[in-house]
Amino acid sequence: MSYAPTCQSKRLIGAAQHLLVLALVMGVVSCERDPTPAESNGRPDHWTGIAALEHQLGDEAPTGRGIAIGHVESSGDNTNVQYSPHIGSGFFDSVSFTRASGPSKTSGHADATARLIYGPAGLAPGVQRVRLYQDVIDESNDPNVHLPQGWLQQCLRVRRLQYVDEEGNDAIRLLTESQPPDPQGCDLFTHSWIRGGSIDCEQVLTRVDYLIDEHDVIVIAGVNNQGNSLVPPLLASSFNAIAVGSGGRRSSTGYTQPPAAAPGRCKPDIVGRMSQTSYNTPIVTAVVARLLEAARRSPHEHARRAEVIKAVLLTGADKSVGFEPEPGRPLDPHHGAGSVRLDTSYRILDTPPYSPAALQDMTATPMRGWSFETIANRTVTTYPITIDQPQSELCVTITWHRRVEIHSSQSALRHPVTGDLVLHPYTNKPIYTDTFRTANLNLALLRPAGDDVDILAKSVSRVDNVEHIYLKDIPVGRYLINVSRQDRHDEDWTYAIAWRMRPIEALD
Repeated sequence: MSYAPTCQSKRLIGAAQHLLVLALVMGVVSCERDPTPAESNGRPDHWTGIAALEHQLGDEAPTGRGIAIGHVESSGDNTNVQYSPHIGSGFFDSVSFTRASGPSKTSGHADATARLIYGPAGLAPGVQRVRLYQDVIDESNDPNVHLPQGWLQQCLRVRRLQYVDEEGNDAIRLLTESQPPDPQGCDLFTHSWIRGGSIDCEQVLTRVDYLIDEHDVIVIAGVNNQGNSLVPPLLASSFNAIAVGSGGRRSSTGYTQPPAAAPGRCKPDIVGRMSQTSYNTPIVTAVVARLLEAARRSPHEHARRAEVIKAVLLTGADKSVGFEPEPGRPLDPHHGAGSVRLDTSYRILDTPPYSPAALQDMTATPMRGWSFETIANRTVTTYPITIDQPQSELCVTITWHRRVEIHSSQSALRHPVTGDLVLHPYTNKPIYTDTFRTANLNLALLRPAGDDVDILAKSVSRVDNVEHIYLKDIPVGRYLINVSRQDRHDEDWTYAIAWRMRPIEALD
C-alpha cells in the first residue's frame, strides 16, 4: 500500500489560528519528509480563491453547509485499526462523525486530512456530517471471520476472493455482491490513499463510476507523489471521479495504466499547490463541498449534476506556467486543467445555464457560463459565441460519464479458471458482474470565415471523457464552439459544458 500524505488548514477564525493548525498538521504527517513553508506556496485559503470569495460575498459565501462527506482513509491493518481523526481534539466543533467501519484508534494521517476540511478552522467549516471509513478489503473466505467493513464493502459492495490460477499460483480477484453500490447518504467522498497490485482494480473502478453516475455523488481521489510516478489504478483512474495531483510536477505524470480500463487517459484532472497529493485532495474536497452547497441553492435543476460540478471545477482552474497538453490529449500531463480556484468556479456556476438557442441572438456572450445537454450519436451541437471586446483567455470544458450496468446473467458468472458458477463466499449466492460503455465526444473552437470556418483549437481524445480547450489573446469576433459525437452507441448521452473568459469582472 502507498500513501499520499496530507496537510493544511484554514478559515477566517483568524490568521493566528490558521497558522497554528497548519503547523500542527504538518507535525502530524510523517509518511514522507515534512514540507517547508516555501513548498506549501502560502495559505491555501488564498491560492484556492476561498478568501477572495468570502471577501466578495461575506456571509453569503458557501461554506459546505448541508453537504455530507464520506472520508476514507487507509488503516494500519485489521488487528490495529487506525482510520479516524482525533475527534475530541477541539478542532472539530459542530462536526458529527460516524465511524462507519467500526472502532478505530486515531490516525495521524486521517487527523491531518480532516483538519484541512472540517471544523471552524477548516476550509469547509459548514460541513457538519462526516462518515469515516477505512479502505480495507476483506481478504478472508472464512464466513466465521468478521473483519471491519471498509468503504469498498459498504459503499461499492465488493469483496476479495482468493483462488488458484492456471499455473497453480495464488491469485486475487474482486467480486461484486448482488446489491448495487450505495453512497450511504454521502454527497461527496474524499480519498487520500492509493492502491494497486494484484487485485482486480477494474471491478472497483466500474463500481466507483456507477456510484457517481447513478447517485450523482462526487468522488475526489489523489494520485501518487513524486513527479516520475505512474498514475495509480485506485482510485484516480476512475473515469467519473476527480483525480487530484500536486503542482510543480510533484505528483504522478501522464496517463492511466493497465489494469485500468482504457489506458492512456489524462490524469490528474486538477492540482493544488501543496507539496503532496494528500494535502491537495482534501483541499479540493473542501472547494467542491462549497460548490455543492452553491449548486443546491441554485434554482437551476442541473446545477447539482456531477458532470456540471466537474466541468465548472476544471474550467475555473488557474493555468500553471507552461500549461500545454500533448497532441491529442485534453489536459496537461503534469497539471491537468490547472490549480483549483473556488472563486472562479463559483462565478461560472452562479450564472444561469445557457443553451445554444439562448446564445444565438446575444450581441455579447456572457464571460462565463455552463449548460447541461443531451447529444445523439453522429450529431453536432453548436454554441455561438460573440466577443465584443478582446479577451486575454478563453477556456472551455466538456465532461460526461462512463455508464455502468450491473448484470446477474448466469453465463457471465463463471469462475475465470474452473468455469464453475461463482458464488459469494458469505452468502453462497451468485455474484453479479458489471459492464460499461463510454461515448466519444469532441470539442472544437471555430471562427467563420466567409463560406468556410477556421479551426482555432480542438480537443479530440479517443479515450478520455473530458475535453478541454484553452486559448490566449482572443480578438473581437464571432466564434462557434462545436460539441460533436461519433461512437458505436445508439443511445443519447448527457454532458456538461462550461466556459470562461478573462478578464472576469469582480462580484458586487
